[in-house]
Amino acid sequence: MNIDCGHHYLVHEDLRAAVEKIEDKLVHVHLDDNDATADQSRPPGKGTIGREGFSKFITALKNVGYKRYLAFDIHPTENPDQALKESLEYLREIVKEFYPEIL
Repeated sequence: MNIDCGHHYLVHEDLRAAVEKIEDKLVHVHLDDNDATADQSRPPGKGTIGREGFSKFITALKNVGYKRYLAFDIHPTENPDQALKESLEYLREIVKEFYPEIL
């Protein structure tokens, strides 16, 4: 199964609980952000999930032993290269706390 943190956030589902529900079936992760009103596929840090929300999500992935890809599912309309760069910087700060071996 794939999990998309932006989709779960949009329907007001706890991100940690969403990961725990499918932990043994989880094979792919989409990272994106929104303001909880629509599926906006914003870069992480450009919505309202916030650092705490992404930290809980990454912690849950670590706790269930997830060691596969983290993929950005973002659709910026302007400057996609800059959006990717900012997404990487934002997530690296969070991920390095939980997966320092991959950075």
